[in-house]
Amino acid sequence: MDDPVCTATLTVMAPKEAGIPGRMDLAVLGLREEGDWCALALDLSVRGYGATFDEAFNELRDAVKAQITFALEHGGGDDIFFAAEDRYLAMYARARHNEVEAVYECWLARPSQPSGPEGLARPPHSASVCPKSPIGAGTSLRRDGIP
Repeated sequence: MDDPVCTATLTVMAPKEAGIPGRMDLAVLGLREEGDWCALALDLSVRGYGATFDEAFNELRDAVKAQITFALEHGGGDDIFFAAEDRYLAMYARARHNEVEAVYECWLARPSQPSGPEGLARPPHSASVCPKSPIGAGTSLRRDGIP
């Protein structure tokens, strides 16, 4: 059996003092490493750790903010973009597939609902929609970002 994994999105907004609009939505893979949760920003290869995924995600948010701030202060985006290893990208793809498949199965199990996806009210990235997609089965969670 695979170790529990989940996916999330970390939204990073451009610094207010920069005076420019813009945001980055970073794909995050949550996984267990040596008993702790690890939240890995796949585009930056930056990690946060904690006893829970929430703790790991919060630590990741701080680490990403520090990484981007450092890069902006020292003049280069080349200092922040390091893609995660292929095995983590594959784990993320598998977790997202599992989450989408679990939601689809829930839609099939609700015959009283309209037949098209546009008729199903589903909050974006909600872990509570389907009991078949708990943390560990590829749940996708949207987390708050970095202002």
